[in-house]
Amino acid sequence: MKKLLTAFSCVIVSASLLLSCSSSSSSSSSSSSSSSSSSSPAAKRFETVLEMRDAYIGVGGDCPNWQISTVQLALGSGTCSDTDVFSVYSSRAVADEQNSSMKKLITETFPDSLNDTLTLLVGENWILNDSDLETLFKFQDLYGGDYITSYTQIP
Repeated sequence: MKKLLTAFSCVIVSASLLLSCSSSSSSSSSSSSSSSSSSSPAAKRFETVLEMRDAYIGVGGDCPNWQISTVQLALGSGTCSDTDVFSVYSSRAVADEQNSSMKKLITETFPDSLNDTLTLLVGENWILNDSDLETLFKFQDLYGGDYITSYTQIP
């Protein structure tokens, strides 16, 4: 699982590099599949990736080595370790566009990985990729978001 998350992190960075080489496309609004119940909290918007990281720590997430990263479509992104990725976008549509770009890159470069299990939480304007499911679900309980477990759930 750690190997997959490391590969996923590399894919996000690779996707951002590829996207930075191309012109920005118009984003289309689409909704992701959700496994959250109807009683989930209203989705939270984060203004910065640091605000998101602090919320993650607030629900018990471990952040031993915070590092800012650069993702083309993100307003900000970073990691606490090699098992997570945090990113904040201007809107849900842009976060969905990032996920679609990642899926396209995976389809083209690692087609056998399309059936791999994902641990993504996609919120109002953010994406949390974390292998610690207990923390991921605590984060979802407080801040909402759609739990994505498969590339097939990404448009």
